[in-house]
Amino acid sequence: MIRKAKLGDLKAVLKLYEDAKKFIKSYDSPQWQDGYPNEQTFLEDLKLEQVFVNEVKNKIVGVASFLTYEPTYDSIEGAWLNAEPYIVIHRITTAIDELGKGYAKAFIDYINQVLGYQNIRIDTHHLNEPMKRFLIKNGFVLCGVITLNQPEDNKRLAYQKVFT
Repeated sequence: MIRKAKLGDLKAVLKLYEDAKKFIKSYDSPQWQDGYPNEQTFLEDLKLEQVFVNEVKNKIVGVASFLTYEPTYDSIEGAWLNAEPYIVIHRITTAIDELGKGYAKAFIDYINQVLGYQNIRIDTHHLNEPMKRFLIKNGFVLCGVITLNQPEDNKRLAYQKVFT
């Protein structure tokens, strides 16, 4: 069941973040290797009511943050599929022992079926092959490259999914 996160989810979410960092490091990607995301990230998302968890049998099996605007998406080397309102997925991860069970896809379905959005945007590092495969498998289209507001390693592949 997907629901808004609460403060009591902190420990479980931090574990998901840490496991994801180790997994990402295993394929030599620098993404998420600088301490981000962390407790402060979660608490800020919680305050803004933009962090959601997927809970199955009293276990947090996934986490994702949904934003209604991302300033770095205003400029893209390429083109978005449309200019309609969208949800951005950030900081999405699934428990390592739960990969492949559809829990990440459940967040996508939730955005469309429960929140009512027809457009989802997301970005990822070019070395994040598992995420790139997941996005293509779930109907996302590579639209171009965006630039993050950080000094190094700031290029990200930008994807969009439009529900029809």
